[in-house]
Amino acid sequence: VPPTPTPTPTPRSYVVQPGDTLRAVAEQFNTTIERLVEVNEITDPNLIRVGATLQIPASTAITEGRATRTPTSETYVSCAAAEAAGEVRRRGSIGTGLGFPAERVPNAPNGDGDNMVCEVEPTPTSAQEELDKSIRQDPPPITLEISDQEATPWTYGTRTDAFTDTVTHSASSKSWPVSSTNRFYGQGKRATLLVNCHVSDTKMLGLGIHFGERAFISGNLNSLTKVEYRFDEKPNQTAQWKVSTDNHAVGTIGNSALRFLRTAIEEKTHFLLRVTSWHNGDQYSTLFSMDGLEEENHPLRKVLRACGHET
Repeated sequence: VPPTPTPTPTPRSYVVQPGDTLRAVAEQFNTTIERLVEVNEITDPNLIRVGATLQIPASTAITEGRATRTPTSETYVSCAAAEAAGEVRRRGSIGTGLGFPAERVPNAPNGDGDNMVCEVEPTPTSAQEELDKSIRQDPPPITLEISDQEATPWTYGTRTDAFTDTVTHSASSKSWPVSSTNRFYGQGKRATLLVNCHVSDTKMLGLGIHFGERAFISGNLNSLTKVEYRFDEKPNQTAQWKVSTDNHAVGTIGNSALRFLRTAIEEKTHFLLRVTSWHNGDQYSTLFSMDGLEEENHPLRKVLRACGHET
């Protein structure tokens, strides 16, 4: 009697959510990054788009010497039963808690309305603990080989939102070419430093460093990552800045932005900046020019004055 052929499992699909990485998706569905790359013909595993649909291989895989379970649409009578069956907790669209999809545990209450149940606050991973530890320590000096291409001059502009009447004052400059450990990023690319003051009933100051669409900068569970900078030859300073939802930029607002910009004006020189991606450790290093800051009409000074800060 010929053996009964084993049916080919049908892949599931998954829509990429804000904050997702390929590694997180692979862990959620008990597969591997390599299988996801193969099935979805992904050219850059560091870059997945929010809203993109990924095909999830449904076959059992062997990873690091252990079998991983095939995802199913099984439902459970309780979250304890889901956990005992090996269901993987994931983050919902609200807050930082990790839970199970509500359709998997239909009897569990869905308190915050994000279709995730039995949410618990995650235990910091070793990578996050290392990041937090490194921020508290004195970081090694930032080094960067300066090319012949220089940073671009600063520019200034304003725009008004037709619906809210909010006026935005902006100053921006492009950096020297970025040095990156991300092999997909490409050499010779420049980052943009953008400083905004949004003026409506209140005033809000913010700054961002935009590295471009080939960059992939991930944050921790609070969407923060490590940023180091130093002015001229002075010691490094280290902070945690917010990562943009598209994972291409980092930035900070309010008093944090003001302190950074006041230091820039006091030093009146260039500054080196290094951003470390929290999830995979990729680093992006570059240099921005502060030339001309002694001039009262410098674009950066004009933006600060628009936000009510003396320069």
